Amino acid sequence: MITAMDFGLSGGTKHNRVTLPSLDLGQNYYPYVKTNLIKSDDEDDWWVIGNALLSLSEYTVDYLDSKLFISSVGSIENTSRYNLLGLELRKLTTGNFIVRYVFPELPSSKVSIKEGAIITKINGKNSLDISENEWLKITNTVDTHEICDSTKACWQISAQQIKGYSIH
Repeated sequence: MITAMDFGLSGGTKHNRVTLPSLDLGQNYYPYVKTNLIKSDDEDDWWVIGNALLSLSEYTVDYLDSKLFISSVGSIENTSRYNLLGLELRKLTTGNFIVRYVFPELPSSKVSIKEGAIITKINGKNSLDISENEWLKITNTVDTHEICDSTKACWQISAQQIKGYSIH
């Protein structure tokens, strides 16, 4: 289990993130499902299943009989991404990235990179030339990555698989 933060219209929500061993959804079985555990005032709390899983199914609602039909259309192993660096970045209108969150237990927390830092280079490439989707692929890649900010500070951060999160 790791600590993460997701951002929405009302700001950031810090929560735990795990990979469930499996999930039965209707008659569909999904192994290794990435899940956010979000605390709430409800005694059952919230378990949020990501859109990677939900996009693998088609949903039909029978309003007259109050039934939901779920049909599987894919495999979750091909769609889940894991932020192995532990660095949540967002693209700015300038084309650079800003650090939104540093995951406490992951590799980025071991260097002096801070929330609010402006990232100008990733793996020697100008951040203006890197899309947010490319960044997400980088965070999911086991390797040592170089991250540089606007003060010209650079860090070598090694991404590795995490037992119970990205591997099982």
